[in-house]
Amino acid sequence: MHVAVYALLAILLHWTLEPVEPRGLRYFLVIALAVGLGAGLEWFQTTIPGRFGTLADVLLNLFGVLLGLVAVIVLL
Repeated sequence: MHVAVYALLAILLHWTLEPVEPRGLRYFLVIALAVGLGAGLEWFQTTIPGRFGTLADVLLNLFGVLLGLVAVIVLL
């Protein structure tokens, strides 16, 4: 689920940041914002009793973001 949701998030962020040039900066921002959100949510889960955040989930989020960016590059 992490991979699919974060791939979609990356696609939507890329679409939102389309005016940002150069493309390399746009890709960096998409990765930084999406992975930052994922890491922040995983950390926040540690403050809720019965929930825990894991590094594995953050890595799955990163994989989803990268997959979403590859889809954007290949399809556009």
